[in-house]
Amino acid sequence: MVAALGYGGPCDGSTGVCDLKGQSLVMMAAVAVAIPFSGQSAQTGYFPANAAGCKVWQPPQLRQPEFLPKYTGACKDGVASGKGHLEWINKYASMRVSATWDGYFANGVYVGATPLHGSVEPLERSGEYLVRLGAVKEGDVIVFATNNRDGEMDLCGTQMIGVSLNAKTPATDDAAVKEALTDAAHSLGAVCPTTPRPTVQVNAYAEPFKIDEHGQRTLQIADARLNWETHELSGYSNSASAKVKSQQRGAAQAAKLADERQRFDAFSKKNGITAWVLTSQLDANPFKYEGKTVGLVVHLDRMVTRDTGVVSGAAGDDGGSVQLHGINPDFPDSDHAVMLAVKVGKREPFADDANKTPAITGVVKADSFACAEEGCDDVLGWAERGPERIAWGAPYTPRQ
Repeated sequence: MVAALGYGGPCDGSTGVCDLKGQSLVMMAAVAVAIPFSGQSAQTGYFPANAAGCKVWQPPQLRQPEFLPKYTGACKDGVASGKGHLEWINKYASMRVSATWDGYFANGVYVGATPLHGSVEPLERSGEYLVRLGAVKEGDVIVFATNNRDGEMDLCGTQMIGVSLNAKTPATDDAAVKEALTDAAHSLGAVCPTTPRPTVQVNAYAEPFKIDEHGQRTLQIADARLNWETHELSGYSNSASAKVKSQQRGAAQAAKLADERQRFDAFSKKNGITAWVLTSQLDANPFKYEGKTVGLVVHLDRMVTRDTGVVSGAAGDDGGSVQLHGINPDFPDSDHAVMLAVKVGKREPFADDANKTPAITGVVKADSFACAEEGCDDVLGWAERGPERIAWGAPYTPRQ
C-alpha cells in the first residue's frame, strides 16, 4: 500500500530500498502516520523508512512533520537491525538531507559506528533508551542512554548505569555490591574509552530490572557515584544492608537489655527488695517503707562521718536525699552511681548536726552495686529503652 501510494520508482524487494522522489515521499509520510502498527511499531516513535515498511525509531527532535526517514540496510522483524544507512530528509526545505546516520542499528535505533553487543529499548515516556549491555559476574548491566543534540542515541554520555544482581551476589553484602557497581561501570567504560562526565550514577537492583505498564521502574537497593578517573565510589548507600544492620543492632540491643534486666532482677531477688523507691519518695514519706528493704539508685553528696553519708537520687529524675549508714570512705564518689539495697529507718538528724534535729530519712546499706554508667544505665537501661518500665515506689516482683 505504501509503495503504491508513495513510491514511483523501482523497488528492490530483498532490501526494501527504493528510488524516492520528493512528491511521492510526502505522500508516504501521510500514509505512515495513518497506518496503525502492531508489535514494537505500536510505540509512537517508530516510522516506516522504506518501501518494505522497515521501521526506524524517530527521536523527539526529529519527529516534527517536516522530517522523513529514508533507510537502506539490514532489517529484522520489521525494524532496522544491523548495518544501515539512514537519511533524515526535510520536506519543507526542498527535500534537503538534514542528517545522515551511517553505522549500526538495533531495534530500529541508531546506536553508532560500532555494533551494540546487547539490546536497546526506546522509552517513549522519558525519551531515554534502556540498553541491556550484557553481564558482569555479579549480574546484568543496564544503561539509560539519551539522545545527543543531533538525535543520535548517546550511550557514552549516559548519566546512569545499573546492575541487576544475580543469586550469587547478596544485596546485603556491601563489599560485593560495591564491586558490582564498579564492574558495571567498567563494562560501559570498555565500550566508551572516553566519557564526557567526571562522574556517573550507578545503581544496584535486587531483582531483574523492568518498567511496568505505568512507567514505574524497579527500585534500586543501592546507589553511588563513580569517578571515571579514580574509579572510586562516593555517596554509597544500600537499603538492603542497612536493614540487616538495623535488625542486627536491634537484636544486639534486645540481648543487652535482657542481660541488664537479668542482673537487676538477680540483685533484687538476692536482697529481698520489695520496691524500688526514689530518694524523693523516702524524703517525703519514710513511714510508708519503714522497716522494709527497698532498692535505691544514688550518688554520694558528702560523707558525714566515716561510716555515714548523704546520698541523692541518680535515676528517675530524682531530687531528694537520704542519710546512708553502713558505708566507708571508699564508697564511690559523686561522679559514680550506685545501686543499693537498704533497710528504711525513721526520720533522723544529720550525723554531724549538733542540735540533733530530725531532718532526713535514715537508711542502712544491705548491699550495693557500683554502676559503670551514669544513672546506672548499664543495669537500668532496660527500664529506659525497653518495653517495660519501673513503677517507682510500687511493689516490685523480679522476673523468674
